[in-house]
Amino acid sequence: MTTITATLPSGQTATLDIDAVVAEHFAFPAKVTEHPVEQGSNVTDNIRAEADKWNLECIVTNSPLPPFAGDAQTRAEDAIATLRSWQSQGALLSIPTTLGLLTSMAVANVSGTRDAKTGGQPASAGPGSGTGGVRFTLSVTHIRIVQNKLTNIAITKTKNTLPKVRGGYGPGEVPFGPPIPAESTLHTLIGTSSPAAALAAAQQSYFGPPVVAP
Repeated sequence: MTTITATLPSGQTATLDIDAVVAEHFAFPAKVTEHPVEQGSNVTDNIRAEADKWNLECIVTNSPLPPFAGDAQTRAEDAIATLRSWQSQGALLSIPTTLGLLTSMAVANVSGTRDAKTGGQPASAGPGSGTGGVRFTLSVTHIRIVQNKLTNIAITKTKNTLPKVRGGYGPGEVPFGPPIPAESTLHTLIGTSSPAAALAAAQQSYFGPPVVAP
C-alpha cells in the first residue's frame, strides 16, 4: 500500500491510501537550444531544466486490506473525488516511489477506464454493490518553490565640492567665479572712464588728430 500525503493551501494535511502502484513512468525534460553554440562558451547556459513529470498507474479497491477505517464500499469513488479536489485546490503532494520520495508535486491529470471487468458496480447501485475498484493513472508535475530575498544596499553620499552661490548676482558678478569690476557706460562706449580722456577722444574723433605747429 502507498500513502499519498497532501499539503493544502491552508497548511492542513490529508492522506490517501493507494492499494497498489503497478507502474511508474517518469520524465525529466530539459529545453536544449537548437542553435549553434560558440566553442568555449558555457553549454549550461543553453540548457534549461523543465519540471519533472510522473505518471503512476494506481489501483484502489472497495475491499481494502485491514485495518481500514471508513466506508470501504465507496473507497474507489472517494479516491477519485479526493484527487480531483486536491487538483482544484492546488494541493502539493508527497508520494513515495521506488526512486525516492517525490515532494511538491501537483496533480496534473487523473485518467482511467472503469468497466464491469475492472471496476464492478459502483456503490451508488445499491447496498453491497460497490465490490470492485478503479484503476487509473495519476499524472503529477513538480512545482519548484522559490523565495525572494531582500538585500540592503549601502548608498554612499558624495560631498558637493562646488562653491556655494548666494541668491542673485551683483553688478559684474558671474556664478562660480570672482567678481568682475563694474564698468561705466562711458568706458563701454569709448574705452575709458576718464572725463579728460573722453573729451580728448571726442575732439580727435570730430576734428581729427591735433596738428603740431612747426
